[in-house]
Amino acid sequence: MPALDIRYKDWLFLSSRRGLGLDLIQDQDQVWRAGPIVSYRLPRHDGDSSALSGLGDVDGTVEAGGYVEYTPSPFGGKLELRQGFGGHHGILVDMGVSYREKLTDELMLNLGPGATWASGDYMETYFGISSAQSARSGYPAFDADAGFKDAGFGGALTYSPLPFLALTGFANYERLLGDAADSPLVRDGGSPNQVMVGVTMTLRFGFDEPW
Repeated sequence: MPALDIRYKDWLFLSSRRGLGLDLIQDQDQVWRAGPIVSYRLPRHDGDSSALSGLGDVDGTVEAGGYVEYTPSPFGGKLELRQGFGGHHGILVDMGVSYREKLTDELMLNLGPGATWASGDYMETYFGISSAQSARSGYPAFDADAGFKDAGFGGALTYSPLPFLALTGFANYERLLGDAADSPLVRDGGSPNQVMVGVTMTLRFGFDEPW
């Protein structure tokens, strides 16, 4: 699937992965960055999977908040807080630590752990089972409270044979925690262990300079 990552003068970015953000606060060496961010969470439909049958739809959600990043080479860290408007009205706090190492002129390694804390509204929207949902789906009723939703570890290896071309292989393991893992939706209809692997190809270009 196509991905988008646009930066303007090192202070505005638009990314299919992170959303729209502004680096309003940054030092001269760009080790510290902080500012507002807005992202979009896709809707969830009960027809997307047999495990969701009877749970009803969750509308798409705009999530707005702020972030701070500290990236002294080779280590880095981030903290991001977002409030939902739409399908859920909860709060999410993403946190992570990364290690970045240039193995050769063409190979770059990036890896590290991360975790997400979620408020009760978010947890109830995506992992709770109301009495009405229980009657329609067959799952037992379940109240999902606030807490750490997940923790995981990911890594990526990027090969850049040309300045404007990069190939990346990545893998990420995520373990659902707390009431997210205990939800009947996950316990009976899915798994608390989530794995993602993939390969991407990136083409980089600028409007003010040739490739």
